[in-house]
Amino acid sequence: LLLLMGMSFVLTLVIFWRGPVIPTQRSPLLTTVNHKLAVIVPFRERFSDLMVFLPHMADFLTSKGVSHTFYVINQVDDYRFNRGMLLNVGVKESELMETHGTLVPPLTQPVRLPTCRMIALHDVDLLPLDRSLKYEYFGSLPYHVVPSWLHPIYHYYANYLGGIMLISRETFARVDGFSNRFWGWGREDDEFGRRLKDLQLKVLTEKKSVPAQAKFQHIHSKMNKRKSVPFSNPITHIRDRVTGLHSVRYNVTSRIKIAVSGVDAWVTNVELFCDPLETPYCVDT
Repeated sequence: LLLLMGMSFVLTLVIFWRGPVIPTQRSPLLTTVNHKLAVIVPFRERFSDLMVFLPHMADFLTSKGVSHTFYVINQVDDYRFNRGMLLNVGVKESELMETHGTLVPPLTQPVRLPTCRMIALHDVDLLPLDRSLKYEYFGSLPYHVVPSWLHPIYHYYANYLGGIMLISRETFARVDGFSNRFWGWGREDDEFGRRLKDLQLKVLTEKKSVPAQAKFQHIHSKMNKRKSVPFSNPITHIRDRVTGLHSVRYNVTSRIKIAVSGVDAWVTNVELFCDPLETPYCVDT
């Protein structure tokens, strides 16, 4: 798996084909919700987390009757981690695989994955524990699964919008996704919140209460902490009206299918584009 996830060669043979649809992961016989969920995971070098995340999430979503597909968007370039860009890439690439299909090694035939109207923007280190947590279809309004008061770490940050967000493809496209300018440590979610506010889109979430027990587990290792950008950087406090889903630039080096404890995931290895003149902090110095 480490070797496959670290591939840097360019996949030269890509076939688009409206062929047979592969069933969503572990779809139960009795479905309790009326949608399929594309779980998009921004990723880099967090292999131990991924080994826990995939089987846990598959069991969790299956227990709730949510049919799902896992898309792991793996950043393989040498720039700082860019979560917002990876989520933009994930939305584009998952839609491509659902509408046209593509050839994904080790499979020898092109595949087209089930259409998912709802997407989960999901960090790999955050695991839902409480079966009452909602992963349903919420229409045009986004749903923040893990508000600050439920997060194991960010309970002090009232405006927190990260971790896990459910949003329809239509709404994500309407707000033009995430800014592509946030390299390194955070705040891409704050800017995303401004995009939602500009369009007067209310973010739904859990009603505040005192939970009887922890509803999430945070498995993030300190060794994997994102390389930081100073919060004083002016770009972290303004609304980016230039970049977004429409302008994300990247190169797909390979696409692969992996399985962890019987749970399938579709991995897209990507090199992100950075203009050092515009965002010099994309380079790790």
